[in-house]
Amino acid sequence: MASKMSKEVCVLPRNSKSGSFSSRGDSGSAVIDGIGRACGIITGAYFSDCTFVTSIDFLLKSLKSFGIEANIIQLAADL
Repeated sequence: MASKMSKEVCVLPRNSKSGSFSSRGDSGSAVIDGIGRACGIITGAYFSDCTFVTSIDFLLKSLKSFGIEANIIQLAADL
């Protein structure tokens, strides 16, 4: 079996008091950056302190490779 590189990022808490980035049932939720742009989707968690996020760019490119042209909704602040 050939090895493959993961396209996910692990988001960890800032410190021991900040709590985890996500909660049970958050898989599939959009992750928004500091200026309101969709930057990823939560794909899972490992224990309670590591949340895996898949890049929106990777997801859009993957969909495009199957002939699916996805649009990201533009926020009113960007209009």
